Amino acid sequence: MRDRVRVYTHIGAGTVKIKRHSRDIASYSESTSELREQGYTAVQTGPVPYTHYDFDMREVKHTEKLLRTLRDAAGDEMDIPLDFHGRPFSPRAALAYIDACSPARPMFVEEPIQPGDHVAMAQIPQLAKCPIATGERLITHKEYEDLCGLHAVTYVQPDLCHCGGFTVGKQIAATAATFGIGVCPHNPMGPIAGAVDLHFGAAVPNFTILEEITGGVPWYADVVQPPIRRVDCYWELPTAPGLGVEVDEKVAAQHPFEQEQVASLEAVIKRDGTIANW
Repeated sequence: MRDRVRVYTHIGAGTVKIKRHSRDIASYSESTSELREQGYTAVQTGPVPYTHYDFDMREVKHTEKLLRTLRDAAGDEMDIPLDFHGRPFSPRAALAYIDACSPARPMFVEEPIQPGDHVAMAQIPQLAKCPIATGERLITHKEYEDLCGLHAVTYVQPDLCHCGGFTVGKQIAATAATFGIGVCPHNPMGPIAGAVDLHFGAAVPNFTILEEITGGVPWYADVVQPPIRRVDCYWELPTAPGLGVEVDEKVAAQHPFEQEQVASLEAVIKRDGTIANW
């Protein structure tokens, strides 16, 4: 379907270390400018603090200022997808933050509320001033079919490592296309998953953009040969057989498993200790 696949990365994926929990505006802006210089034309971030059914107006205003600054750093040629990660527990809380973000013209707002309640999700685009996306935590084709049938989103985000690989992923994409919905696969993982999604993006007609996290570790490109090649904001298609990459086991052995910090353990609303969604 296409000669190359457009990708977006995450603010903080370069050398600039952002202050994520405080949503420090200066470091977010600096990282956006750095990634722009590296050739990316789309960068994602999570602008919403830990929240619940209601919202803190001070946090909403901080989010508005953050997005305004990010748009200035990105310029008009960059897209800014946003990931709410289901932190708002109600459409009302989600819409307060969506309204704050909308002047920056985000590419989409991902998971504005918790996944699973398709009827509630379908209420949001009726009032939101920007596209809505969801799907990383949906598993079955039936879940996507119900979501698309309600015209609840502009983009679906299947994760091929969760939903059944190429076979079910193509079924989901075809269903989405029937309802005029694009596909932006969820892919914050390693180079094997990246290669799978690269092929998927090349083959699916309604594919739009692919998430990547090559900056997650400095050795991302070393553990497979040949490494996935990025030119500006695109991943080039592989030419080798199969997925087009092979694991370099000697290099992989230099990076044994280490338990990462469980981010969700910090998902607590400070004012009263409510356990939130990460």
